[in-house]
Amino acid sequence: MRGCPDEEIAAELGIAWNTVRKRWGDIFQRAEDALPGIFGNAPAANPGAARGVEKRRPLLVFLEEHPEELRPWSSEL
Repeated sequence: MRGCPDEEIAAELGIAWNTVRKRWGDIFQRAEDALPGIFGNAPAANPGAARGVEKRRPLLVFLEEHPEELRPWSSEL
């Protein structure tokens, strides 16, 4: 799904487009919390500067190189 727009992901999963957007936002926030700077040096005042496929790219590259990081997330850790 690397190059797919949110609308296509939503259709494939049978969920609302807005749900996909919300999930990506949650994923991006958790990734940034765990790996500060993974999305480059975008100014904090404009967190939406890199969006969609462009923002996913560094995260997906990291996960391809570190598959051990694909584990259930717990807020209690």
